Amino acid sequence: MQRVQVVGRMKPMIDEHKVKPFVGLDPGRRPTEAELQQARLYKELLLKQLIRPGIDNMIPQHVPLEYQAKYARDFDELLGYTHQVVPVLELFICAYNDYIVKKLIAAGMTVLSQKALSDTKGSPCYLIRFQDLRNITSTMKAASEGIPYKRMWGGQPSSQPHR
Repeated sequence: MQRVQVVGRMKPMIDEHKVKPFVGLDPGRRPTEAELQQARLYKELLLKQLIRPGIDNMIPQHVPLEYQAKYARDFDELLGYTHQVVPVLELFICAYNDYIVKKLIAAGMTVLSQKALSDTKGSPCYLIRFQDLRNITSTMKAASEGIPYKRMWGGQPSSQPHR
């Protein structure tokens, strides 16, 4: 009989499909505080299980010197949209399907990680390929212009109680 030694036990991954709230975009309906709390939990699960490990394994990209000025301008534009979208990710989680939500969270966290790495190094660090920068910018721009439930509380979702 052969003995097998168990070195370590992996924690079971929580199924994010069982956690993700879905409110949709029905007129007059907005997420409750409980649904927003569930959305925060879902976001943290995605960050822990999927997004951060992916970002941690990203290899910095080479951007040729002649493209670096354009990259910097485009990245600044993308960063502006990201700063509008990331604080309200829970609203997107409640309103949209998994595919859209994961795309927004991954894009937003990658942008913020690239900015943090560049700030830490004191020089540009390119996690996002130059070819992908415009597509990600278009996605984040569209998201910033279509923040769900925005009209229900005058564009300031965090200033109103969620009931």
